[in-house]
Order: sequence, then C-alpha cells, then structure tokens
Amino acid sequence: MRSARAIASPTERKVKTSRRCGLTQRQYRVGARTPARLHYCAPTQNRSHRNPRLTLSTRSEILAQRLEEGVRQLADLARSLSDEQWQARVPHDNRKIGVVVHHVGTMYPIEIGLAQQMAGGQGVEGVTWEKVAEMNADHARSFDAVTKQDALDLLQKNSTAAAAAVRALTDAQLDTVVPPSLNSNGPRSCQFMLEDHAVGHAWHHLLKIRGALARSAR
Repeated sequence: MRSARAIASPTERKVKTSRRCGLTQRQYRVGARTPARLHYCAPTQNRSHRNPRLTLSTRSEILAQRLEEGVRQLADLARSLSDEQWQARVPHDNRKIGVVVHHVGTMYPIEIGLAQQMAGGQGVEGVTWEKVAEMNADHARSFDAVTKQDALDLLQKNSTAAAAAVRALTDAQLDTVVPPSLNSNGPRSCQFMLEDHAVGHAWHHLLKIRGALARSAR
C-alpha cells in the first residue's frame, strides 16, 4: 500500500517545496501560477545571508582581518608608549619607533596599488629594494618629529582603505601570477604580494618594536 506521503497531490508537494525554500504561504499561493524563479532553492552553503561574515572570497576576508588585527595591535602598542619610548630607535633599523608607526601607514596605498596591479595581470616593473630603502630614508628624514596622534590617524585611515581593497579581491585575482621586479621578476601571486607586504607589514614592525622595548627594559 502506498504511503500518504507518496500519494500527496501536486499542489501539496509544491507547498512543501516552498516551505523548504523559505517561502511563505502568501508568497506561494496554493493553486496559483508561480514565477519560475520561486522554484529555485539555492544550496544551503551558498546562502550568505545566514552568515553575514561570509563574503565573495573567504580568503580575501581572512587576509583583510589579518591586516586589521596587525594594525590594531600596533596601534594599541603605540598608544601605550611614553614620549621617551616613542622617540627610541629600533635596533638594526635605526628609525625612531614613532617614525616606523607612521611609515606603516604611509605604505598601505603603495602596497595595495602594487597588489591590485598584479591582480589585474600586470607585472611590477622598476620597484627594487634599493628604491624602497631610499624611500624609507626620505620618509624618516621628513617625519622625524611626527606626533603620535598624526601617526595613528594615518595608520587608521590608510589601513581601513587597504582592508576594504583586499576584501574586494576574488580568489582568481589572488591567484594571478606575474613577475614583480621586487622579487627579481620571479613568478609571484597577488596573494603572495599581499601577505609579504600590506597584510604582514604591521605585524613585521610590531614584533620588532616589541623586541626593542623588551631589550631596553632589561
């Protein structure tokens, strides 16, 4: 004998399907003609409205969050510094801590611009470590007396824009490989460029500054 479920009418089956798809009785009137689009049920794993943190690219979201966390920790450390510590120099780097914090904020537009260029399939030319060193030295001279507030304001402004730019990248763009001159024109992906520069920059200097402060406290 066939079960009650097996002999359900076509109309009843439509109503059950509509409930699984999240449609209400008002949206899906029994016996009414329904637009074809209402018959579509998106796979559960793709329903981003159920998880507001799910984005077009989970990888880009993770990278953006890592960037933001590094900036947050660097900013928190900077706020805690005394005037004397702000003026102290980082060993081997020889720049003042305050100058380094400002430097991180200054570099975001440049680093993101290079990553976006790579994401578009264009190689990076003319950027070398020698030119980076010259740029850093010029910055250190120009902002030797930078205030804590100015450095923190720039860091927050540019890192926010950088994180937004990272979130806008698709997985295909992150995987785009081109030859950047900064790496001797060896093949590198856009994601590599991000992790090695914009995403990792605050972390790189944060750890160096922490080490310098720990040594000076001994």
